[in-house]
Amino acid sequence: MERTKYFPGIDGLRGIAVIAIILYHLNPKWLPGGFLGVDTFFIISGYIITVILLREYNTDERIDLVNFYQRRIRRLIPALLWMIMIVLMYSMLFERQIVHQLKHDIVAALFYISNWFYIYDGLDYFQSLEVRPLQHLWSLAIEEQFYILFPVVLLWSMKRFEKMRIVQVIFGISLLSLLLMMILFDPAEGSARVYFGTDTRLQSMLLGVIFAFIWNPDRMKESIPSSTRHIVDVIGVVSLIVLSLSFYLLSDTSEVLFYGGLYGLGFVTLLIIGSVVVPGTWMASVVGHRSLVTVGQYSYSLYLWHYPAIVFMSMHYVKGQLPWFVYIGALIVTVVMAMISYHLIEEPFRKYGLKGLLVRIDTYKWTLLSMVITLLSSIGMWLFIDTTPKHVEKPKSTTHNLESYNQKKPSLDKLHEYEVFMLGDSVMVDIEDDLRKYFPHAYIDGEIGRNIYKAIPLIDEYQQFNTNDSVVVLELGTNGDFEQRHMEQMVNGFIDAKVILITTRVPKAYEKNVNELMKEAAASHDHITIVDWYKISEGHPEYFAPDGIHLQPTGAKVLSRAIKEEIAKRISE
Repeated sequence: MERTKYFPGIDGLRGIAVIAIILYHLNPKWLPGGFLGVDTFFIISGYIITVILLREYNTDERIDLVNFYQRRIRRLIPALLWMIMIVLMYSMLFERQIVHQLKHDIVAALFYISNWFYIYDGLDYFQSLEVRPLQHLWSLAIEEQFYILFPVVLLWSMKRFEKMRIVQVIFGISLLSLLLMMILFDPAEGSARVYFGTDTRLQSMLLGVIFAFIWNPDRMKESIPSSTRHIVDVIGVVSLIVLSLSFYLLSDTSEVLFYGGLYGLGFVTLLIIGSVVVPGTWMASVVGHRSLVTVGQYSYSLYLWHYPAIVFMSMHYVKGQLPWFVYIGALIVTVVMAMISYHLIEEPFRKYGLKGLLVRIDTYKWTLLSMVITLLSSIGMWLFIDTTPKHVEKPKSTTHNLESYNQKKPSLDKLHEYEVFMLGDSVMVDIEDDLRKYFPHAYIDGEIGRNIYKAIPLIDEYQQFNTNDSVVVLELGTNGDFEQRHMEQMVNGFIDAKVILITTRVPKAYEKNVNELMKEAAASHDHITIVDWYKISEGHPEYFAPDGIHLQPTGAKVLSRAIKEEIAKRISE
C-alpha cells in the first residue's frame, strides 16, 4: 500500500497541543486552558486515522485490519510499557507510599481502560490532589478504544452505505455524544464523568473522522489557485488565533466547555487542520515550521513522560509555590526521557516490531536489552517488594450534629451572646481542632470536597444562624470556581448575620476569580468582612502540605487565630 502523504503542519499542530498541555500541568495559572490540547490530539487522531483507512479502502476496496492493529501496537505499546515500568521502579525505590495505588493505575493503563477506572475510582482530573503519575493516560485509553472499534465499524459501513450516508450517521453520533455531555455535566459534582467518559469525548474524534471524508488531502491538487490559498490562510490564521486564545482565556472551570464549547472548538481545530494540509499555504509553512514539527514528532514521548516528571519533581514541594528549579528540572527530565524513549524504544519498534529487532539484534541490542532489564526488574519489584500501605484514617468532615447542638444550646456559654457558625470544605476540617480552642461551642460544618454548589442547598438547613446575634464564617473557595450569582446567593442566605468570608490559596486558575468575588461581596454588603488567607499565607510555604491547599499544624494555627481575631472584631462593633 502506498504511504499516506506527510503533512508537516499536522505535526506542527501536535507540537502546539503538547506544549499547551505541558504548560498547563506545570502550572495551570500559566495557561489555564492548556488542557484543551488533548482535544486537539483527539481531533487529529480521528482525522489522520480516517485518512489512512480511506486511502487503503479506496485503493484495495478492503482494510487490512490485522496490519492496522499491528502498526498501532508497534507505535503505541512499547514506549508506553517502558515508561510504566520505569515509573513503577522509581516509585518502588523512592516513593513507596504511592505504589499501592499506582499498581491499580498500571493495570488500568495496560488494558487501556484508565478513563473508566478513574470514573469508578472517583478521581477528578481537575480537583484531584492525589499523587498519581499515570493519571494522564486516560486520554490514551480513549484513543485506543477508538482505534480498536472504529476501523471495524468503518469497514462494515463502507461495504454497505454511500459515503455521504456514513458522514450523516457519524455526525448524528457526534451530536449524541455532545448531548450526553450536556445532560451528564453537573457543576456541583465536578466534571469527571463527562471529562473521562469515552461516550462523552467521542464527539471530538468523530469530528476529525467527518472532516477526513469532506476535506481529504489525498484528493487535493498540488496546484491550488492563489486566491483559494489566500482564503484558506485567512480562515486558518483566524482559527489558530481563536484556539490560542481559548488556551489562555478558558479554564477547567469554564462550564461553557461542557455545554457545547468543546464541540465548537473542535470545528475551530478542523479549520486549522484544513489550512495546513492544503499545498502551498502560508499556514502550512508556519504551523509546519521545523521547530514545531520537531516537537510534534516527539509529541507522543513528550506526552508520556511529562506528567510523571512533573509529579515526581514537585510532589515534595508546595503546589503553586514551587521553586523555579523544580519547573526547570521537570522540563529537562521530560525532554531527556522523551528523546531516549523516542530513539531507543518508540522508533525502533515502530519501524521493525519485535521480530524485526531480533533479526537486527546487533544494531538494536541496547533497545532490546533496556526492555528486558526494565521488564524483569519491574516484575521482580512488583512481586517481591511489600507495598501494602499503612492505613491512616483521616477525617472526611467535622464532628457536627445540629440536633445535638440545639439540645445543648441553652447551656452554651455564648461568646458575648453571639452564636458562631462555620461552614467550609477540607480546610475547615484541617483547622477544626484549633478553632475549638477559641470557640469550644461553635457549630462547625466542614466536609472534604465541598464547593459552593454543595453549600448553597444547606442555607435553608442553617437558617437558625441567620440572626443578628450570629457570626457566620464561610470558607468555600477551595474546590472550584463559581460566579457572582452563586456568591450572592450564599451570602444573602445569611443576610441578618455577621458574615466572614475566607479567601483561598489554591494552585488553580480559578483562585484569583473566587478571591475577587469574595472581596467584591464584602465591598457591596455591610454585613460581610474578609479574612484574607491568600494574603496572610503569601510567602509562607511552611503553612501548607505539598498539595498547596491543606494545612500543616503551623498554618492551621495561623488561620484559626486570624479567624478568631476577625470574629472578636465583628462582635465588638
